[in-house]
Amino acid sequence: MVSLKDLENKTKSAFKSVADTTEAFINNSISDINAILGGIGSCAEAAGRLGVRITQRALEYETFTARVLFDSGILPTDLVDRAFRVTGQRLVRDPKPKMYYFQNASRYYTGLDDNPVCTEIQFNNFRLTPGRWPIVFIHGAFVPQTVQAAVDYFSSFEAGARLFQSTSSDTRFDYNQFADIYLVSYDSQIFSQDVVNIRNAIATVLGTVVTGNSPDLIAAVAWKELERRASVTANRVLIPFLGKMKELNEAPFVNALVSHSLGCYVAATGANRFMAANPGQRPVFQKWLCMAAALPANAFSGTGITPNAPLVTNPPRGNGLIIGTSVWYSIQDSVLPFYDLTTKQLALGQTGALNSVHPVTNFNATPYVGATHYGPLPGSNRSYFELLGPVLRRQVFITEDAATPQFAAPARSSKKRKAAKPPANLKRRKKIPRADIEWFEE
Repeated sequence: MVSLKDLENKTKSAFKSVADTTEAFINNSISDINAILGGIGSCAEAAGRLGVRITQRALEYETFTARVLFDSGILPTDLVDRAFRVTGQRLVRDPKPKMYYFQNASRYYTGLDDNPVCTEIQFNNFRLTPGRWPIVFIHGAFVPQTVQAAVDYFSSFEAGARLFQSTSSDTRFDYNQFADIYLVSYDSQIFSQDVVNIRNAIATVLGTVVTGNSPDLIAAVAWKELERRASVTANRVLIPFLGKMKELNEAPFVNALVSHSLGCYVAATGANRFMAANPGQRPVFQKWLCMAAALPANAFSGTGITPNAPLVTNPPRGNGLIIGTSVWYSIQDSVLPFYDLTTKQLALGQTGALNSVHPVTNFNATPYVGATHYGPLPGSNRSYFELLGPVLRRQVFITEDAATPQFAAPARSSKKRKAAKPPANLKRRKKIPRADIEWFEE
């Protein structure tokens, strides 16, 4: 008899130990450098560059350590492979991807409309409007293909970034007037019968009865099928949309691609294929936020699976978050270790991009999100995008001045608290995001 929960705890403990050691090494080394060089003038600048180099080097060693764990048999990677071979064909479904134009996003989030209005895009007669700012959102795994699920994903982002609730004095970034929100929706669910089939496959491979429950381990077995669905989604809706953006004579002042987790697989696959099919194509996005990405750490390297995906944006400039491809990673991410069991390497969302062929900005989100992958962790009432809210508002989308009070960002607490009061003219449109792993019934 084998307990799936015990297997999960063993895996989590191994990855957490590696992550904790890496993070401690980075923090201690940077503290030592600052103490030696001091915090003024050229020394401070040198300390910053050394800190970046130390972080990159430490993450390279973390990937090496993880490889030792995979190869040694300490982690159940072979079990995941064999279980997928037993049941993989039973998991196959058409993701039925669609793309929606969120017609009244501005009015909905500023309280002028009570219900969201989304129109499905028919690519054969669709044209982007010159002068508008298309911003595309691609959700991750364990989400049904429904309009409401796509809106809920954007709502969780809006709770942090507040595109339509801006308090910025910079009138150039007027999303209420110019932004057009596009939502990619696809079936990335795992149903309860799928869970039963995967549990039976694990029992068959082990040759014994399995007890307990591990949604993360179940997800690891199903992940290759989820990647297949993501690839289908990239082909059917993202690449056609990129083709429409190609038709614009002039790039908009602001436009963006925002992807999360499995959604980054959709985004990277679509961008890589589009750029390969259109050599010499100018970048079509100003920025791509590749967040908590379920992609291999070397995905953008010369030997990676999507080396040319970052070409979909201009090279990074300034802080690297307003223009260019930015990879948002957390060393402590609590969900991606189970993606690692499938790929036998660390995820982009844990390490940032290693050895990228084209320029990207690696943004260490660990101090902001910790172990949070999407939904709030136990003891917290803030989701991934809310935790990143100050960075999104002040450094990426410029929807808040640095001195502006945060009217809707409650502090971490295990106790329930009343939400902070928004401005008088704003109806609060905050949705509670789903948990990191959740099964949806048919």
